[in-house]
Amino acid sequence: MILLLVFWSFLMTDNSSKASNKKTLNSEQAHSIVNQFFSSDRRFRITKRFYHLRKNRLTVEITANQDNDNYVVLMDEKTSRVIRIEINDTIAYKWKGVEVIAHRGAVEHAPENTLSSFEKAIELGADRIELDVRETADGHIVVLHDESVDRTTDGSGLVSEYTLDSLKKLDAGSWFDDKFSDQMIPTLREALQLIGDRAEIEIDYKFCNIENLLAILDEFGILYTTNIYVKKHSDLEVFRSLNEDLLLKTIPAVGKDRINRLLTQVKPKIVNVKWLV
Repeated sequence: MILLLVFWSFLMTDNSSKASNKKTLNSEQAHSIVNQFFSSDRRFRITKRFYHLRKNRLTVEITANQDNDNYVVLMDEKTSRVIRIEINDTIAYKWKGVEVIAHRGAVEHAPENTLSSFEKAIELGADRIELDVRETADGHIVVLHDESVDRTTDGSGLVSEYTLDSLKKLDAGSWFDDKFSDQMIPTLREALQLIGDRAEIEIDYKFCNIENLLAILDEFGILYTTNIYVKKHSDLEVFRSLNEDLLLKTIPAVGKDRINRLLTQVKPKIVNVKWLV
């Protein structure tokens, strides 16, 4: 007999109603259930099967039932990994997996922080694209890592001294390979339009108007799914003061005595632990 339950929760609505059972599964139990879908004893009856293609990954959604319980299972077709199980319209299991983050895109294949690099990263199956943001002299948010354009373009000088029009005249790809000579420094909007829903985003905040940055993320509907990496404590406090629910990420380059203050006051959602030694 298959053990399906870890916890039972009984909620009594009134004396005449039946108890409502909420089932919670761990990873081992989740995969055991799916294995039973395809076993010879057919304890589960499969009623529907759909295939979805998202982020270059093929997933299969299987609907089945056993006794009075209805199951909807989402699996990765290639690896057979169970991603999610719903029992009677309630999530009973969700895979908390490791994300593949493409740092500045696919930098081994295309010039960093360009549209070609982001496109290649998606093609290779990245779950999340990391990109850096800075601000031009006329207030546009663009994607570039360095404070100056010297290393990754054919120009020179600080990003903050360029207007967007003048920045767009620079070649941002030939330094990597001549075949990328058509690549320009993208605006944040251009990068987000290209990526769409094919991957999630991680922003490395260098410098720009924070309210404008959050407005763009909100415009694209990704304000609460984007990781925002912020180094300076003062900048973290500004982000937090504007919206406490942001996925703020930090690397606390501070002594152990100040880490607790950082975590309790600013409350970042994500902390890189390599500095906590």
